[in-house]
Amino acid sequence: MKRRFLAVLLTVMMVSTMFAGLTAGADAEVVKSFIDTDMDNDTSWNPGGCTYIDDTMLNTKVAKYEVPVGTDFFYTRCRNEHTQSYASLSSTGVLWGEISIKYEGAFTRFAWEHDQASPPVWIDDDGSVRTGGYNVHKRPADAAGTDTGYDLELGKWYHIVSALDYTANTNGAITIWINGEKIINAATPNSRLQGSKGFVYVDLKLVHGAETASTVYLDNYRSYITAAIDSHPENSAVSDENSSDGIGLVAGYITGAENATVTTVKGALTNGDKLAFVKDGTVLGAEENVLGAEVYAPYANGKGFRTYEIATETTQIITKKYVDMNFDNWTNSTHGIDVNNVKIIADNQWAGEKTQHSVATVPEKNGSVLKFPIGTSGGNYYVRARVMSGSLPSTYADCDVLWTEYSIKYEGGFVGFGFGEGNNAYNLAFINKSGNIEVGTRWGYGEVGGTSFNRGTSVPGSQLEVGKWYHIVVAADFTDEAASSGVPTYIWINGELVGNGIKNTNITPSQQWVYHKLYFDVAEAEGRTAYIDNLKVYESATLDNHAATDFDVDVTFDDSLVTLGEQIQVSATATVTDVKELIAADNYTFVKDGAALEDNDLAVGSSLYVKADNAIGFKYYSLVDEIVYPPINVMREGLNTITASIRTRNEHYHPVSAMADGSKTGDSMYKSHKIDAEKDGLKVVASLDAVYEISSVIFTERYMDDQDLTVTVEIGKNGSLTKVVDSQPVTQGSGGSAVETTYDFDATEGDTIVYTFIAGTHREDRFNDNGSNVAESDYQIYEIEAFGTYVEEVEGTGFVPEIDFWYYDWDNTIISYYINCCNAGDEEITGKFFIAAYEDDELVKLTTVKDVTISKGVNTISCTETASLYNANWTYKAFLWDSMDNAKPLFVSQEITK
Repeated sequence: MKRRFLAVLLTVMMVSTMFAGLTAGADAEVVKSFIDTDMDNDTSWNPGGCTYIDDTMLNTKVAKYEVPVGTDFFYTRCRNEHTQSYASLSSTGVLWGEISIKYEGAFTRFAWEHDQASPPVWIDDDGSVRTGGYNVHKRPADAAGTDTGYDLELGKWYHIVSALDYTANTNGAITIWINGEKIINAATPNSRLQGSKGFVYVDLKLVHGAETASTVYLDNYRSYITAAIDSHPENSAVSDENSSDGIGLVAGYITGAENATVTTVKGALTNGDKLAFVKDGTVLGAEENVLGAEVYAPYANGKGFRTYEIATETTQIITKKYVDMNFDNWTNSTHGIDVNNVKIIADNQWAGEKTQHSVATVPEKNGSVLKFPIGTSGGNYYVRARVMSGSLPSTYADCDVLWTEYSIKYEGGFVGFGFGEGNNAYNLAFINKSGNIEVGTRWGYGEVGGTSFNRGTSVPGSQLEVGKWYHIVVAADFTDEAASSGVPTYIWINGELVGNGIKNTNITPSQQWVYHKLYFDVAEAEGRTAYIDNLKVYESATLDNHAATDFDVDVTFDDSLVTLGEQIQVSATATVTDVKELIAADNYTFVKDGAALEDNDLAVGSSLYVKADNAIGFKYYSLVDEIVYPPINVMREGLNTITASIRTRNEHYHPVSAMADGSKTGDSMYKSHKIDAEKDGLKVVASLDAVYEISSVIFTERYMDDQDLTVTVEIGKNGSLTKVVDSQPVTQGSGGSAVETTYDFDATEGDTIVYTFIAGTHREDRFNDNGSNVAESDYQIYEIEAFGTYVEEVEGTGFVPEIDFWYYDWDNTIISYYINCCNAGDEEITGKFFIAAYEDDELVKLTTVKDVTISKGVNTISCTETASLYNANWTYKAFLWDSMDNAKPLFVSQEITK
């Protein structure tokens, strides 16, 4: 796992100086000490001609080695001889080795090793910390050993501690700490370090640089034996036991201190006076702000240290790290990936078509990515990698918030892909072969190439497109109380939260955590290629929104550019330079046909990647000469108001509902119908915020009884209606479940949609309640959707539908009218109200315009005239406009009564 540290070049004298004068004694009792030097007073210990960096003001020394380029043997070696009283490693008890080390310029191989030339821990040329292997003073080593997943960075100090414990069994157990963090816990060492092997000496070795000369600094070198193992490498002298000012310690971070000074932080933490704050190679002064500093906290024994970063509000505090790979240093080998593959898996193998993947570079990403050509054969999966149970908690009950994230790109088509399986192969998240993300899929790698596949819950808004990069973050929140019945799952795509706490009932805290998988299913056809980058698995103590904030990208476009979502409209003759002049961003790339464009290339048809500061997040745009407006659900995106002809409920009548996009728009959408008031159906009127070209509608009905239900849909603008669905049957659900019915039709423009639902049978047709007429209908319209594209803003007079119910006195004289209407929004509506009368298509009479205020819910509007408005040959429309000038309809009444 690559550690994230602030970019600091620490002066070589500091680490020793920081901890001078601390009291020793926090170790387990030392039975035998072979070497213990802090280099301060040492002039005779000089293996390989090292020099000492001496600073009289700081009163400290560290050993400095200038390591040349070489091809074979070690550059320098220090051998610590031992008596034959330790005939075998098992007779030592617990054998410790520790050292502080810093590289500048390049990494060179470094190790301390025992009689069998096998070091408990060593550092390879690329900075990876490894255990096992032997003859590591040669290049290449006779055995590569096992990568711990921890990479050192140039220019930073690290304190490395290893303990070989032979007290429990003769095979021994190896535990490794780096900067106070345990990275290997009681693992079985290789055969050369098991207890039966002889113990003659300990070597400290530096190997010639493979390609570049190196500079190495060493301090606090110790080799000793204790009777029992302890955890002193974890015990910094600093704690938040008596913290104040909201400042505390979490994992490798100091929290709540981003605006604090050195003095404030030191005063807020127990033994905080022992902390050293280093920034840009300088120890900060008492009143300097700590943001951006790396913080060193000494062990109680003064020999080692822990490091901290200053957490900011956007910092994700990681408490456990399992996988962190960016693939920059990977190459092909026997398993298709070099020995770094153990960063993912403890069993050291990628199953499936291992040899097919390779490291590749792509112009839109920094560094290297892993490329997978996906074939059509390979059993259940084409390729698979695991994080095995040996490095994981035994159950999810040991987890807090489990995160998985990765960047992915498909070319040629989607194939089944997933990660994060539990004991029964249930996924936290899975990309199906159609490019949609699901939660709780079972045996996801069997969708194409295997068996026992069960579909999961589809995540709305998670449809991926072929040929685009996506960064996907998934959080399973086992700290949520609801996790006992299924873990809430959160999913971000390119920083957008698309899955907000979707319950995965197949994974609970008590379930065994066997492994964590990354896999690809076999392809349905040839030509599928996938790319992976930035793969991480980790835990945090709490759920946060860093997956969104990590994608904050600072980019602005000139007002002359027309944009829509991910589309930017540019001239067909515009060059990359022309577009750059209209974009303000720090880090971006134009890519077309798999190559980065030059400044003089034409920009149209290219993709623009604007990168975030973390180099992982990005915003994506396509440059087009004409923006194509994709269909949207206008009942969600464009809905202005929605009203329905439904009366107040009471205890006698079953609810009938009309819901837009699954969301109840006010209590008025749950009402009841009597048969005499419903002979012309449930009418729902949706007023839109613009004119849309609508081409399909979807209704979801929840079965309550067999109603022989049909629907008519009319779309209109500027005073006209077009019937697009004419009395077509609506599929009713079964057993209380909701079922969709989709109707496609020729694209029709409108700013208003009128839905009329009519039931062929009613409850009164089948029974009476105590002899009374119970005229109740039972269907329930659970969701209404409509899909179309934007055309223009609303213009003209708008329209509202015909009035269907008209009640009048015996002499046909009506001078007062009462309009029953429903405001389904959350705010009051004010406007101009009147009724218009038509004979055929000719307007023949208007009532007096009246100012009205419509409160939320059911309302009645009165309208008084000096002469009767009623005529059996006329039709009527009721209008509520926002003003007489703008004339935008705000709602429609369903009925007029005397």
